[in-house]
Amino acid sequence: MDKKQVLKLKGKTAVFIDWANVYGWKKSLKKEVDPEKLFGYFKKYPQVEEINFYYGKDKHPKSKQFLKKMEEVGFRVISKEVKYIPVSLENAILILRLLWTYTVACKQLIPIFYFPVMGILRPYIIF
Repeated sequence: MDKKQVLKLKGKTAVFIDWANVYGWKKSLKKEVDPEKLFGYFKKYPQVEEINFYYGKDKHPKSKQFLKKMEEVGFRVISKEVKYIPVSLENAILILRLLWTYTVACKQLIPIFYFPVMGILRPYIIF
C-alpha cells in the first residue's frame, strides 16, 4: 500500500537537493527520480521559500542541457566544475599495493571500485 508522504514544516523552509545522491536512489527505489515531480512536490508547501539544486558542471553538452533544464523547472541551481583526476596504471598499482598493506596491517577492508573511463580503469576509493 502506498502512503502519501506529507512534510510537517514549521516556518520558512529551504530545500537543498544534492542531485548526485538523489540520482543514486534509483537503485533502491527501482525507478528514477523525476526532478520536475520532486520540484512540484516541494513547491506545494507554502513554507518552502527556495529549492536549491546542487550538481557538478561538466563539459559534456548533456550536462549543460540538464542544468539549464533544472533552472527552467524553477530550481536555484548551484554548481561548480567537476574535477577529474587522471590515474595512470602505474599509480593505480601503487595505490592498490599501499591499500593492501594498510588492509593487512589494520585488518580492515577498504572498498575500492573501478570504473572504465574511455578504455582506462580508474580507481574510486571510499574511505
